[in-house]
Amino acid sequence: ITQSNDEKRPFQLGGDTFTDFKSAADRSCDNQKNACAELSNSKKIDAPVSECDRQNTECKAAAASATQTAFNALVSSNAEFDFFCDL
Repeated sequence: ITQSNDEKRPFQLGGDTFTDFKSAADRSCDNQKNACAELSNSKKIDAPVSECDRQNTECKAAAASATQTAFNALVSSNAEFDFFCDL
């Protein structure tokens, strides 16, 4: 999850942006789960899809307990410079 340039949707994951950390974290966990399930279904890993589901549950629990869910610096730029301000 990275910071986007959109003040209203500051959280970015791939090409998608989100209004809050939880939504971005949930998508990250779901993407990981889907990739795991695809590997499981194609027999490229020796694990049942239920393990992917368990991993998804654990991922979302870890995200829910995250203590850092916002960006601590204001980033702005002009044609020549990027400006970073600690908040």
